[in-house]
Amino acid sequence: MNKIKLLDKLEQFFDGDEQNQKKNIEGTERVLIKLKSKLIKTERMLSECKNATFKTALQLEVDVLAAQIEKGEKRLKELSK
Repeated sequence: MNKIKLLDKLEQFFDGDEQNQKKNIEGTERVLIKLKSKLIKTERMLSECKNATFKTALQLEVDVLAAQIEKGEKRLKELSK
């Protein structure tokens, strides 16, 4: 294999890796946006809720969503580096 073909294959390899990383970043950003909107809706429902049992379930959901958002933001920072 000559040098030009080898360099071309190396360039394609690195470009492909960069494209996959961009897709992962974009996908993570979309998921974070959806999670944040769901968190806002759930918090609104929690503040309006009168039933104690349902309120406990909503609070658990809020806690889980907040943890998922935090984990997603850490992952996004790792991917961005």
